[in-house]
Amino acid sequence: MRYVGGIDDAGQPIDIRDPMLATLQQAVSNSQDGEPRVAALLALKSVFGEQLPADSAFVAEVTRAYLSLRDRGARQTVKDWVTTQLN
Repeated sequence: MRYVGGIDDAGQPIDIRDPMLATLQQAVSNSQDGEPRVAALLALKSVFGEQLPADSAFVAEVTRAYLSLRDRGARQTVKDWVTTQLN
């Protein structure tokens, strides 16, 4: 989800290469960053189906991970996740 937003952790553009690029760009451009972006992308049934977006625990975890990637960056998000898993 962070990748298809088109901006990396340094604020630089990402060259997105995905066969669903037009669909993904539409979902991104029609949503605000944050929880609305996650909801817009989770609504893509061709990617997530119908069951996953209906699972509140899944949605909460994906949203938490996305917000961490956005706010803290990939390196810190992975470091935090590994630390949590080891404790």
